[in-house]
This record gives sequence, structure tokens and C-alpha cells, in this order.
Amino acid sequence: MRVAPNFILQEFVHPTLYDKFGANSLRFVDQRLIDIAQAVADITKVSIKINDYAFGGKFKNRGVRLPDSPVGAYYSMHKQGKAIDLSAKKMTAQEIYSKILGNKDFLFKLGLRRLEDIHYTPTWVHLDIANTGLDDIQIVAPSQRRTLTKMFTSNYELYDI
Repeated sequence: MRVAPNFILQEFVHPTLYDKFGANSLRFVDQRLIDIAQAVADITKVSIKINDYAFGGKFKNRGVRLPDSPVGAYYSMHKQGKAIDLSAKKMTAQEIYSKILGNKDFLFKLGLRRLEDIHYTPTWVHLDIANTGLDDIQIVAPSQRRTLTKMFTSNYELYDI
């Protein structure tokens, strides 16, 4: 089921959800995430990869994850349908990250609130729509790296992403 010009629903949900709910699994994905993913594809002008299992690929946990998934944090935005991880074949994660930051005002208006620091995710970009109460996109570090982060900087907010 096509949910945006460049994306089908399976790219946003785990295959177990799609197998059980089909087109109705759309209810697990916040529409803002779909709009942001499409905007990133439009901005970068490359094919963006989220989950690719529907195309024979290996990724299935880059969008909505199952509640009992061992991947990520217990209260992960992924498990709430409010986060995606993405990459592209023709652009590095750093290039995508830079393009997002270069268009942050536009993407913020669409609902983008947080990016995971690219130093922790050098091969993909994590973005989410968690309500931060801030008026700018927040760069966050994963909480499982709390000790390392505290050793090197105090400028990070640590979240379960």
C-alpha cells in the first residue's frame, strides 16, 4: 500500500504487524513520520531506505517495532510509531544528516523534533517526533551510551530512542 510518493506502508512497520493487520497497520504510524520521510527523500533526491524486507532486504526494525522487541529501549519512540531510521545507497548518513540540518526549519514544521547524533549512528540517521517542548530540532545521544557521553561532553540530552 503506497502511503507517499516514494514509500509503501511496509517500510514503516514491522512485518509481523503488516502480516496481521495489512493496510490497517497504518494506524501504528504517525502520519507526520511519513510526511517527514517523504520530505527527506525530496530534499536529498535519492531513494531513502527504511525497512526493506518487502523488497527482499534485511531491515525490519527501522520503523515501528513490536512492543516486546529486544531492539532499542523499552520506551523507544520506534515502539510508539514515532521514529524511523533511514539510509540511502547513493548518499552517506552524514550527507543525509547534513541535508536534514540544512532544512531543519521546514522539517521542524512537519514535526521533526529529534535527530540522533551522527557520531553514534555513522551508517544511518535516526529521526523522531517526540514532543520535546523546544522550538528547534534536538540532537540526542542514545541512553545506552550514557557513561561515554558523560565522559566527553555535557551538551547532550540522553533519551531512549
